[in-house]
Amino acid sequence: MGQKLSEEEARMIMLKASLLPKGAYINGSTLWECNCMRCGRTVHHKASQTKNRRSSCKYCSGNTLDFKSAIEIMKKAGAYPLVKRPKKTTDPWKSLCLDCYRVITPRYNDVQKGNHCPCKYCSNHDVPIEERLKVMSRANLKPLVDYPGSCMTNWKSECLDCERIVHPRYNNVQQGNGGCKYCSPAGFDVTKLGRVYIISNKNDSIRKIGISNVYKKRLRQHELQGLSNLILLTKEISGQFAKDIEQSWINYLRSEGIPPAETTLRYAGVSETWQTERCEDFPIFSPDIVDIDNRTDSCYD
Repeated sequence: MGQKLSEEEARMIMLKASLLPKGAYINGSTLWECNCMRCGRTVHHKASQTKNRRSSCKYCSGNTLDFKSAIEIMKKAGAYPLVKRPKKTTDPWKSLCLDCYRVITPRYNDVQKGNHCPCKYCSNHDVPIEERLKVMSRANLKPLVDYPGSCMTNWKSECLDCERIVHPRYNNVQQGNGGCKYCSPAGFDVTKLGRVYIISNKNDSIRKIGISNVYKKRLRQHELQGLSNLILLTKEISGQFAKDIEQSWINYLRSEGIPPAETTLRYAGVSETWQTERCEDFPIFSPDIVDIDNRTDSCYD
């Protein structure tokens, strides 16, 4: 048997490992409740096993993933997880890039360190500035400041059509999803509040996503085409956010190999449709923006 540890010796061991004891000490072979002095979480460790370690916090060591905190860290870095957490922080985590809307697989361990773009597409720093300026010029945008250094950052520019100051993201402009919010096509105004909706036909075999500033009027137009069931409706959110959600969902479907629905009916915006059997869940919609009360069988009750 090893030498017994006194409470004073055990306490010193824990403090050296950045663990602050909270509960009562029994012996070195019994789990001891502590607070990690680095992350603040509560952990339970044995002093005898902690003796030769610099830190025994399972969270700081990367051996355990705090799911809720990890989700927020990923989202803040620009990645929206599409599947449940991986077993290890060093495993790839299938996510959706919130800037280019491509499916990516960053490792949480890399993302949590900060200063790391989780998207392998957006992190490409090798594109010459001349090429970036050509992309902006084709969208009738004139940058007013130097390139911000990341596709994830707004780039202050002047619209050469309306001469207003706008702040598009380069990656959105590159994909044709961004530009001047004031000169966007008629039908949806990104400067006003809007909603995102998902509707289906009567037998729910085909679904469609859309956005609208005046959603009831828009839904009635879809009803005339046979899309009368409301599946999901968000609360009123900023128009730009609504547009980003719609585009991210469409890109998510395409990245999963799900094409527009095949139908003899001529729906407006057929490119925003899909066969329900191919995808019934909506993993990118955060619950806090969904208007649950409007998720009814019919949107015209």
